[in-house]
Amino acid sequence: MDGIAPFFSLPRAQTHALFEWGLNWCVASHAHRFLILHGAVLARGDRAVVLPAPPGSGKSTLTAALAYRGWRLLSDELTLIDPQTGFVHGLARPVSLKNESIDVIARFLPEARLGPVIPDTKKGAIAFLPAPVDAIDAIGVPARIDWVIAPRFKRDAHPTMTPVTRPDTFRTLIANAFNYNVHGRAGFDALGGVVGRAQGFVFEYGSLNDAIAVFDRLAAEPGLIA
Repeated sequence: MDGIAPFFSLPRAQTHALFEWGLNWCVASHAHRFLILHGAVLARGDRAVVLPAPPGSGKSTLTAALAYRGWRLLSDELTLIDPQTGFVHGLARPVSLKNESIDVIARFLPEARLGPVIPDTKKGAIAFLPAPVDAIDAIGVPARIDWVIAPRFKRDAHPTMTPVTRPDTFRTLIANAFNYNVHGRAGFDALGGVVGRAQGFVFEYGSLNDAIAVFDRLAAEPGLIA
């Protein structure tokens, strides 16, 4: 794109993975009408949750489970915030699952149609889970960010939602921003608006069923933390 080749050539078997990485690079590098964060986004009605998290945290696994169990997928990878409204916009593409997450989701969502496993990428084995049809149909419907929840998978852990201060939530969002510097003061104000109204948490979980139950309770009773 624009004469720039940001990736090394890869084997033909890794075409799908390279295509997804390339799409992410194009959006993060050029879609500057949005403030772009590295994080998954899902919505219940018009209320969205952003899941900012580093690789290995269980973000994509949790996103896939929620997307097929009552939450609308906006994005697995890129949070697109309109600086003017503070609303997040959809980018419903396949969820990228890696390594152990592939088998976890294949067992948890037997009705879902996972793509073929792509081995030996720089991120390990990768498989793509299609976005649900309702998420694609509603791709033009924005949502208001009401929660910023950093997931942390820990095997056999009891689900725990720990509140995070607004300054720490602000720092987490800045650390996960791709183009915060491009927006300058407008980016600062946009993230300040998000943090001013959204609740911030760190969520530790060891079971997808438990995690879904906690998220569903949170959506049904916003003041309830379980």
